[in-house]
Amino acid sequence: MAETKFDCETVLLKAKVRIEAEPLKPIHFRTDAGRKGWAVRIPGWHRLATPAIATGRVLLGGGFGSYDFYAFDAETGEKLWQIHTNDDGPTAAVVYDGLVAFNTESCTLIVCDAATGQERWHRWLGDPLMSQPAVVLIEHRPYVVMVYPTGGAHKMAAFDLHSGEKRWETELTLDVISAPIAVDDKIYVSLMNGDIVDIDAATGAILSVDQEAGATSAPWVDGGELFYSRRDESLPRRGPSWVPQSTQELDTIERLEEQIELAECTAIRAGEDGDYVRRDYYRRRARYLRRKVESLKAAQLKDELAKADADVGFAQTPHSAKLDVAQEHLGYRASTVGGAWGYQGSRPVVAHGRVYAAIGGVIRAQDRTTGETLWEMELYDETIDYHALTPVAVAGDCVYTATVDGIVLALEATSGAVRWAVRLPSARIEFQPAIQDGRIYIGTARGWLYCLDAQDPTADGWPMWGGGPGHNGPLPDRSKR
Repeated sequence: MAETKFDCETVLLKAKVRIEAEPLKPIHFRTDAGRKGWAVRIPGWHRLATPAIATGRVLLGGGFGSYDFYAFDAETGEKLWQIHTNDDGPTAAVVYDGLVAFNTESCTLIVCDAATGQERWHRWLGDPLMSQPAVVLIEHRPYVVMVYPTGGAHKMAAFDLHSGEKRWETELTLDVISAPIAVDDKIYVSLMNGDIVDIDAATGAILSVDQEAGATSAPWVDGGELFYSRRDESLPRRGPSWVPQSTQELDTIERLEEQIELAECTAIRAGEDGDYVRRDYYRRRARYLRRKVESLKAAQLKDELAKADADVGFAQTPHSAKLDVAQEHLGYRASTVGGAWGYQGSRPVVAHGRVYAAIGGVIRAQDRTTGETLWEMELYDETIDYHALTPVAVAGDCVYTATVDGIVLALEATSGAVRWAVRLPSARIEFQPAIQDGRIYIGTARGWLYCLDAQDPTADGWPMWGGGPGHNGPLPDRSKR
């Protein structure tokens, strides 16, 4: 780890309190610097995704392996309602028009009333579901978009958010990284082999397939241009139908990887209909994109992911997931259903005329037009072989991220100076935080939901993963309802 350049506040929760905490009962605390907050232990000790904040509620699934979805009071942490699902693994949720939509890993899309938890409708889609839903406006009406495996391929469909009626369905070759990204009249997806697909939101028609993208994250769309992280200097990319024919073939790939310096870049793509101009903003070594792990920490993480799969019935990865292809492009984290379920890559965000991204162990801001580096902070050096930082979130005057070692960071957007940093006790954080009404909400990989007072009135406007129900910042008009 690089030399720490800041002081951390520490959440004052004694070990005995953490271990013996009654599930679903909030514990209120102060950090040693006086910052207020609350914490809730979610039953099962599962990995938690990004919560969604709406109507004064924190809406959160119980994690990979859980069968429950919860609503907590956003100010106090008191549980407001709980529903039990028929399938396990609720993803990060999206909220729009007073409805909350989420899917389980196995195998259902569910839409409920955000205020009461009453189910409006559900639809069985396929197994496994490794990405999140998104909401897109079509003719001023909200539709929930979801990707699922079927018939040896994957499909994406748009369902009326209120009624569940299917509007269209289109075929993809693989599952997508994180979620579909809905912007204006288009939907963009990064497939797990690195292709980016542009789709017409109204009809589901595929407009283009960018097979040279090499994407390792979902794209961020700004002014018609796509910003995303991509794999660089990789082995020749395989088609979605590729499967290894022998152990010897896999060994050959791994030996070649050892001779290649894998890297991850922040990339920009301009142009339409396949006529693309592409350039890289930033490049950094990325050992975490290898199929094999090197460090003890990465090995422990891989073992944990494998155990989580086994606990939900995946003694072997299902063929429908096509994780051999995903693993070759995204690395060992995509070798399990649980790993792909939580994979987010190094997704950038465009705001304030800048491109913000956390790649490997560095957080960086660059001029959106020129690519000039404006500031950067290195928390971990390039020898790490795991994702050390969550994707960034941008709200008000700050850029937010969190680390594999349980540190939540707020950096000034203009300068990169540390506004504040809080270390959560015994925490590993994998999903980006949600920021709303002056508070930061974050789930840990050990089943704890935390709320921190940002002490900043501008900390607002990033109420769910990706900043809104379309995952590209807030949707217009009704996105906060």
